[in-house]
Amino acid sequence: MAKELLLDDQSRFNKVMEMFPENFIDDFINYFLWNGHYEKKVNTLLDKYNLYSREVLSEFIDKDTNRAWQQFNESFYALRHFLATEFDIPQAHFEMYDKPPFVYLKPAWHHNFNEALLDREKREPLWHGLKKQLDEMASEFEKKYRNFVRVASVSLSKNQSASTKNKVTDVDDIIVAIIEEAENDSRNIKNGDAHRSLRDKWLNTKRIFDAIYDKFNVLDRQTKATIDLDIQNFLDKGIPNKEWAYDTLENLIKLKVIRATKPTLDDHIVYSTRGGLFLNGKIAIIVDDVKEFKNLHLRFTELNDFIQKDGEKRFPKLYPKKIKKVSSNNTQKQTRKEEKSLLKIKLKGCILLINEKTGEIKLNKNKKNINPKSKEFKVLYTLATNNNYLATYEDLLGEKPSKVNKRNLSFTVRNLRNFLGILPKKKAINKDIIKNIKNYGYSLIT
Repeated sequence: MAKELLLDDQSRFNKVMEMFPENFIDDFINYFLWNGHYEKKVNTLLDKYNLYSREVLSEFIDKDTNRAWQQFNESFYALRHFLATEFDIPQAHFEMYDKPPFVYLKPAWHHNFNEALLDREKREPLWHGLKKQLDEMASEFEKKYRNFVRVASVSLSKNQSASTKNKVTDVDDIIVAIIEEAENDSRNIKNGDAHRSLRDKWLNTKRIFDAIYDKFNVLDRQTKATIDLDIQNFLDKGIPNKEWAYDTLENLIKLKVIRATKPTLDDHIVYSTRGGLFLNGKIAIIVDDVKEFKNLHLRFTELNDFIQKDGEKRFPKLYPKKIKKVSSNNTQKQTRKEEKSLLKIKLKGCILLINEKTGEIKLNKNKKNINPKSKEFKVLYTLATNNNYLATYEDLLGEKPSKVNKRNLSFTVRNLRNFLGILPKKKAINKDIIKNIKNYGYSLIT
């Protein structure tokens, strides 16, 4: 087969991405292969790229890009050989389908397709050994693919002409453009109802990020993860209905603000909504970089605050503020002052009350008065007022805290647990509500 006449690296890169787009890689690696099967029709695409990469596509001009591409190809060839050798159509599927749609990892060794296996104890470990090989090869394939895309993108970006330098090309630029447009829309809207509609749109966007942020265990300080969420996770954050959740998620995915793939399913009943966006009412969100995701969450929170304040200032009738009635009764005035200084927090199985003026803290029925200027009170108050009830060591101790400072902080937290009736354990009347996060800080358990 003759070499294809592609004159530049951009054309070569586009050709590879046309055959292996990112959404395909996400689905193929993180859903199908993870679950030990894939659609048979994918073999046609794999065979096509196998032939194309070996006999058609010329090498990349940029040396770094070409090296990354060769490494990607090596991982592809290894994975393709494994799939061709170890995957097959279950015998039972020939009786169920005219054209069986899926191939499975060594179905003859798995009890799902052969419950009468006489040597199951011998075959099962062999199947799981193959699954481990598959996971390793699939992970390596994705790693090399991501590296190729990154290296090629950097190279191509450097070679862009001056006329295209200002073009929006990455997610950060997209976010900046989106936020600037939203803020301008807020400023320019003359109608209060239209402003409320804009506020609701971005409020629901923030709620999407709130739901993902709460579900994702950022406390483990992972750098990347795929998180399964149920549609109810979004509704619990205040999104009015499923349609709002679908529309908002679809829009964010189209804008490439977030990435999604099919979730890991725990049963064989599969029903989808919105063209497969949700399967069995679930969706998987891919967080490529925890730090960037937290920054993204903060940006949309700040955007929502901006629109809210703009609405309160320009359309006060549609953004009413809660105003307490003023009474001449001194007792009522004092009660209002105390309520204003009282924090009420609902935690896992308990209610925590903190009075920032008097220093009174109450966890369920346990009540204690401590000095509002004490270290114990400041730690508890910081945890209670921080976003998601989470505080880093820097939040609690200042910049670059030493090991000694961190150790002393643990003593302060121990004292605080005593005040809250959590310690000593033999006399405890409350369950622990404070969690230490290794190399990070502390959080309240919600």
